[in-house]
Amino acid sequence: MKASLVFLILLVVAESILSAPNKIAALSEMGTYSMVFEGVTYTYYSSPLTFNAAEASCKRTGYKGHLVSIHSHSLNLFLLHMVKHFSANVQQVWIGGKRSRYNQNFYWTDGSRWNYWYWGSGSPSGPGYHQNCVVMSTTNPGYWHDIFCSYKRPYICEH
Repeated sequence: MKASLVFLILLVVAESILSAPNKIAALSEMGTYSMVFEGVTYTYYSSPLTFNAAEASCKRTGYKGHLVSIHSHSLNLFLLHMVKHFSANVQQVWIGGKRSRYNQNFYWTDGSRWNYWYWGSGSPSGPGYHQNCVVMSTTNPGYWHDIFCSYKRPYICEH
């Protein structure tokens, strides 16, 4: 009964996200797509970059720009659907999570509190593997994985 109720609530949240009047802020020929969710603009960049280059790109593109920090399941679902809508064949995108080299904890590059996570099976890997940067998988329902920061992936900025 409890599991059915949780599933029903998640289904209602997902449906409300998909049917909400989110504004498309820009559709660019350069492969950037922006949408607004709860008053914040999120921009998807289809050109793959390393984690650090993606974060630097986000900082250059807007006031207080960073790779996206995710603090709720509803935002995670919104971003998943945004990426799948604009780039159906993309399998992973950078989000702003990174492992600290000092204490091995994860943090958001924008400095906000790490108060939500959605790890996939087998993630995060142990700190000895040096897979320190976080991607959202679009083939699994938005689960996160830690991978090498040197990999090139599309990314989502928040500004």
